[in-house]
Amino acid sequence: MNELEALGVVVEAKNGCSLVADYLDVHSNRSAINRIYTYLNDNSWVPGSDVSAKIWIPNGENSGKWVSPKDCVLHDKTNLFGSHLFVLDKYYSNELQFFFSKLGANSNPSLEHYLKLWKEWECAERRLLPSECCAFWEFIVNHWSSKTQKLVVENLSKLPVCSVQDDGILLLDKNDVFIADDLYKKELFEQSCVDPLFIWFPQPSLPSLPRTKLFNIYREIGVGALSESAQNMGLSSIECAGLELVHPDMVFIGKTMFTLILGFLAQPSLEMEAEKRHESVWRLLNTSFLKLKEPIAVDYRLSLSSGKTVFAKARRMMVWERERSKFFIAETEKWDGYKSVLEFASYYSEEVSKGILWEKEDAVRELGELIRLGCIVKFDKVAISFLMKLHNLQVFKEDELFLSSVFPAQ
Repeated sequence: MNELEALGVVVEAKNGCSLVADYLDVHSNRSAINRIYTYLNDNSWVPGSDVSAKIWIPNGENSGKWVSPKDCVLHDKTNLFGSHLFVLDKYYSNELQFFFSKLGANSNPSLEHYLKLWKEWECAERRLLPSECCAFWEFIVNHWSSKTQKLVVENLSKLPVCSVQDDGILLLDKNDVFIADDLYKKELFEQSCVDPLFIWFPQPSLPSLPRTKLFNIYREIGVGALSESAQNMGLSSIECAGLELVHPDMVFIGKTMFTLILGFLAQPSLEMEAEKRHESVWRLLNTSFLKLKEPIAVDYRLSLSSGKTVFAKARRMMVWERERSKFFIAETEKWDGYKSVLEFASYYSEEVSKGILWEKEDAVRELGELIRLGCIVKFDKVAISFLMKLHNLQVFKEDELFLSSVFPAQ
């Protein structure tokens, strides 16, 4: 066959496809339409206009309807869009998927589809399933960009919140939801307020939805941090200039304690590089320890967009105000043997571990246990060395250089 004859065959095939396609919508039999689609696909037919591109959605063998490709997607792995979009892999074989994409069908639901779905959830009188919430935020995390940020800020008026009940995830006004970056204050407000206040994170954390990435996205779309939003009504009135400084030995500020802490932070599971580790412990190094005569009365309040104010009250032996770089410790009238030692060690380790690991609350308890043991043995160098080996903890050269620069005489 010469080139002219071959060209004629191609033209004839294309003309034949166009004729077949022009009469496609007179059919309603599923098998017949499937054979026509296969024929058009085998001959690389492309519609001449959006008007001529239609996709048959069968309902049984001899009924169904013609729809626009814009209302279709090839796949929906999340199973969220069955009532919003026509998912073609439910009706047609994989061999036809590329053909439908040429007609204009999206491969998967787009950002626009996800945002529209979220708006429907905001208006619905029901709680979300964890799987629904995870699927939505997994998509946002995987497609995060400055454009996505802008669209999310413009389209989302409600955000998911944590709930003590296991009956789904509630959506609340995004201005009344906070990131629980201070675990102590979080507990106080949860005890004093029946309404949920804190932004949702999957429990347990998912590899497909990293907590750190989700945390950063929440911050970028304007969710307030509890540490910044909760107003302190108790300690703010204390005149720090008149308070006595706590002796560093009493709070174990020294190379040995920070060796233990850095060894814990260097664990691969925490994914904290040297710069991040040093930044975390620097908060404590840069803090002033002040002695108070009485137990500490702490009052906090959160102002909500509705005009409502939520209050929380507490009395503490110790409070680390990270924002002010002040660590307040109440004097005790009597040290009653081991009980007082354990009490001090418990309060101190709790404050230190929460302050250092506020971004990784799952690890707070474990670090607190190590610091508590360290307090009990007064951070004896030999004892801490044994404790670190026991827990397979080590510091690296960059940590040793950091510690030497901070504690050159130790």
